Amino acid sequence: MNISTDRLFGILGIENVSSVSRTVQHIHIDSRSIHLPEHALFAAIKGNRHDGHAFIPELYERGLRVFLVSDPKSSGKFTDALFLLVDNVVDALQKIAFYHRHLFDIPIIGITGSNGKTTIKEWLYQLLSPEYQIVKSPKSYNSQIGVALSIFNMDNDHQLGIFEGGISRMEEMDKIAPIIDCALGIFTNIGSAHQEGFASLNQKISEKAKLFVNSETVICCKDQKKVFDCLKKLYADKLLTWSLKGTSDNLNAKVIDHRDGGTYLHLDHMGKTADLWIPFRNIASIENAMHCLTSMLQLGYDMVAIKDRFHWLKSLSLRLELVKGSRNNLIINDCYNADLESLSLALEFMVQHALERSRTLVLSDVHQMNKSSEDLYGRISEMIEASRIQRVIGVGNEVSILQQFLSSSIEQFYFQSTSDLSDQLHRFNFHNEIVLIKGARSFELEKISFQLQSQSHAAHLEIDLSALMHNLSTFQGLLPDETKMMVMLKAAAYGVGSEAISTLLQYDQIDYIGVAYADEGVELREQGIHVPILVLNPDWNYLDLLYRYHLEPEVYSIQALQAVIDYQNKTNHQLSIHLKLDTGMNRLGFRPDELVNIIALTKQNDLKIKSIFSHLAASDDPSYEAFTKRQLNRFTDFCDGVSKAIGYQPFRHILNTSGIIRFPNYMFEMVRLGIGLYGIDPTDNLSLDLEKVHALKAKISQIKIVPEGSLVGYNAKTPVRTERKTATINIGYADGLFRAAGNGNCQFLVNGQLAPTIGNICMDMTMLDITGLQHIHVGDEVEIFGKDLPLEMIAKQMKTIPYEILCGISSRVRRLYYQS
Repeated sequence: MNISTDRLFGILGIENVSSVSRTVQHIHIDSRSIHLPEHALFAAIKGNRHDGHAFIPELYERGLRVFLVSDPKSSGKFTDALFLLVDNVVDALQKIAFYHRHLFDIPIIGITGSNGKTTIKEWLYQLLSPEYQIVKSPKSYNSQIGVALSIFNMDNDHQLGIFEGGISRMEEMDKIAPIIDCALGIFTNIGSAHQEGFASLNQKISEKAKLFVNSETVICCKDQKKVFDCLKKLYADKLLTWSLKGTSDNLNAKVIDHRDGGTYLHLDHMGKTADLWIPFRNIASIENAMHCLTSMLQLGYDMVAIKDRFHWLKSLSLRLELVKGSRNNLIINDCYNADLESLSLALEFMVQHALERSRTLVLSDVHQMNKSSEDLYGRISEMIEASRIQRVIGVGNEVSILQQFLSSSIEQFYFQSTSDLSDQLHRFNFHNEIVLIKGARSFELEKISFQLQSQSHAAHLEIDLSALMHNLSTFQGLLPDETKMMVMLKAAAYGVGSEAISTLLQYDQIDYIGVAYADEGVELREQGIHVPILVLNPDWNYLDLLYRYHLEPEVYSIQALQAVIDYQNKTNHQLSIHLKLDTGMNRLGFRPDELVNIIALTKQNDLKIKSIFSHLAASDDPSYEAFTKRQLNRFTDFCDGVSKAIGYQPFRHILNTSGIIRFPNYMFEMVRLGIGLYGIDPTDNLSLDLEKVHALKAKISQIKIVPEGSLVGYNAKTPVRTERKTATINIGYADGLFRAAGNGNCQFLVNGQLAPTIGNICMDMTMLDITGLQHIHVGDEVEIFGKDLPLEMIAKQMKTIPYEILCGISSRVRRLYYQS
């Protein structure tokens, strides 16, 4: 992007009273992502929790001089800066995006639907990039703001655009459809997500379909009857369909077999037949691949080229993955493409998670059509410097051009091939670093990632950081502007791993973190977390540890309060404390009748009470409504008494996840978010648009035929009545899979099919009954729980709660964090 501020004033219809003109090359809405402020514009958006205008002074100090604002008071004393004052910043961004989009006469592919948008976009990028210089939506940028930011990446080098369009309520597509203005449209499918914004499913389909109003061709699956019927009414003359049921007059596909790590399809394209292997087995991936196939045929590709290209998709990860490495390293694996846009996103992800770690970038050659090597690597060097990378390790023939641009303070090492680097990897002595491994697929840099990882156990817990941040934003949207949020990271963030989650929360400027024990708080501080931390179960013998690490203890008894007083009198070190009230749970906490003693001790000893809080015993259960209300009333009365006596109002907080949902009138100054962060709603409130964060997965180690009358597993009591087919998977009770899940009590997902357990759960393995299931092979992935098999369902089958399952997942199970 390269646009003058004079032009921006004209686009927005604003009079420019300044004689100064500047050039804008980048537009940002997040102050933390601005690395080259001299050519940036910051759009100050007012959100539910943050007001972009508050970051203007800081950005001005960093050298930024162009601001898009809606608050006339924001310009203040910044006399040499340019302020574009508008009524609505988001509307203004969309106007600029519309103008920028129509500077380029290139074909655009627009994608909408409920699921699969990002996958299809990324696969099309891979499939088409040999012929086209492609601009695409970063990550899942498909919202009102995301579409505009995506469009700003278009420049004169691009020959094709691929953009997503997503909506959550009526009339949103009216704004983004003209911006995308796609010639080829893809409608993936329809589901229940965001249904609360529409009167019916048909209305949601019709609204999404507005994306294609100017399209020449619209692709959909004819098997999606509601989608097809709607599109046929709207766009019958430009509709192009495909089907897995043989009903399309354009393209039909039939699954022949699942083998060789993928699926063989028999295709019939308008009377011409062919067989195609695709490197996926699950139905969602097959459907996504069919959308890509139909698009390629429409763009004129022949089957020879298509067959070759689909092999490229094998083992591609369409996400940034973060895993724990050996020697306290963090490894970011992003080894499927190398271009400026994806490198920028990967570096931003690295900065988010780096904290106090030193930063190393492993980078392959980067190819960008229509850019000279000097221009390309000059731009990359600016990104590396801005991201404060301390060491660069290059792989390839051209990446060493970086030496011409990078400062001498950055260590640099270059290798001709990945195998050369692999042989020399030991010499780098990685320790307490964050290592971004970024490269084109052909370099196979994932081999370097595997060498640096600390765990190889195939059973792993996937954590979707994008979904987690979506859930955080959803709950923040329920709070009044003045209410703070504490996120509970007890028990290693409910088994997820506190380091990655706390880093992300700090980057998002969360108000407070809660942990169970001081050790957890100390660990976070040593990782570089500086957010205020409440310790719920402090050891009163180690108050000096709390002071040294700026941790704030829960105080729940007169004895505990006296321990704090004695420590302060002895050391002259003041602690910030949080008073815990027992309002009816009968666990920890002061009784209401101890109020007089608390006030007396507080006033006599100059105690610093940061908050007063309590815990609801059954806020998720409507049958306990009266009991919960009594708890809330006791809490309110107690807080009033303390505040009146000490002369100031500490934070008050009593609502947990279910309390936030069910008792919004009692949010006070702060709330505590726990299990809801992970997409689990204890109240079953279907109107909340939460996304699942976890997926526990294993693999099939062996498949057997078990004869009639045989026993399966340890201490088997009952022989099988008929011949069975079993699959042994590499996860057991040592990994956190409860023995209660055995003997058919639970079913797990294998290639979209439910398979019950058979026999007892073993320490390291579990057996599944796959009799009658189709296309199951050794090495296939098994979902214990995840996005397709809810944790709540598995917990119910095990007669427990999701909390217990998550906290019980063993440390030997590899945690894989990813951002889609």
